[in-house]
Amino acid sequence: MRLNIKSWLKNNGKIFLILIYFLFCGILNAQECNNFDNDLKNTGTKFALLVVSQAIDEYPIWSPDSNLIGVNIEGQWFKIDLNTVKLEKAEWRGGQRIGVIKSNKNYLNGITEKEIEEFKKTSKLHGMKIETNNKTIVELKRDGFGTYFILTKGKEKPKTLWVTDMENCYSLVLSPNEKYVAFICELNGLVVMKLD
Repeated sequence: MRLNIKSWLKNNGKIFLILIYFLFCGILNAQECNNFDNDLKNTGTKFALLVVSQAIDEYPIWSPDSNLIGVNIEGQWFKIDLNTVKLEKAEWRGGQRIGVIKSNKNYLNGITEKEIEEFKKTSKLHGMKIETNNKTIVELKRDGFGTYFILTKGKEKPKTLWVTDMENCYSLVLSPNEKYVAFICELNGLVVMKLD
C-alpha cells in the first residue's frame, strides 16, 4: 500500500498542525506561545490591568514559574493564570494603550494556603523601585497626589512612560523570571508590565 501524502495532509492536516504547534511550544518552553505575551503585543502595549478593584489589600505575589499571579481582594486570595487570560485594547493615562480582560468569565481562581506560602517565598516587595539583574530599573515616583512610572534600561536615560493625576501606585513586585513587574494603582487595581 502506497501512502498518498497529499491526501493524508488533506484529511489530517489540522491535527498535524496542532501537534507541530504544541511541539514547538514545548521546545521553546512555552515562552513564544504565551497567550498573555501575544495579547500584549496585539494590543500594542506592555501594560495589562488584570484586576479592576479598589479593594486590593496586599502586594501581588508571583508563582515560582512566573505563570500565575496572586492577588488579595477584600481579604481573600485569588490566583490568575497569565496563559489563560484574554486581553483587549483599552485606553488610560491620557489615551495610552493598556490591555484589559476581554471576557466576563471568572478568571480569578481559588488558591490554597500552601500556594500562597510558595508564592510569597518567591515574591519580594520592592516598594517604589526595583532593579533587575540586567540593570533595568522600574520606579514609581510620587509627586503630590500623582505617580510617575519611570523606566530605565541599562545606561539609557530614564523615560517617564506615564503619569497619574490623582492616583497613587505602589507595591512593585518583580516576577521570579524577571520578565514582568506587578504593582497596584489604587483607583484602578492590579497592573502587570512586561519588561522585555
